[in-house]
Amino acid sequence: MDTLRQSGLFLAARGSGRGMVEDSRNVDLFDFPSGGKVEATGKEHIEMAESARDAGGIFVFTFHGVGGDYLQVSREAHEELLSYLDQNRDVYWVVPFREVMKYLITR
Repeated sequence: MDTLRQSGLFLAARGSGRGMVEDSRNVDLFDFPSGGKVEATGKEHIEMAESARDAGGIFVFTFHGVGGDYLQVSREAHEELLSYLDQNRDVYWVVPFREVMKYLITR
């Protein structure tokens, strides 16, 4: 990650496998936790979002394949999560990773 950091080409980089960040002031933006559970149900994804909400944290979901491919999530589970997030727009900030990192850098 030092090469990415020193290049000046990127604001941040996702890490993996750790999921939620509770204290974004003390996290390496070039190894920012992201994750989720491979082949998790929609309910399990929603529970991950709710855990981050309850902790006042950030959860970066990593989906490489919806309905197939690598690190996959079923279309049904993905749709269930998206529907839940859409119905709760007043609670969740759903934006691309870059937007979150820009916010964290400028606060």
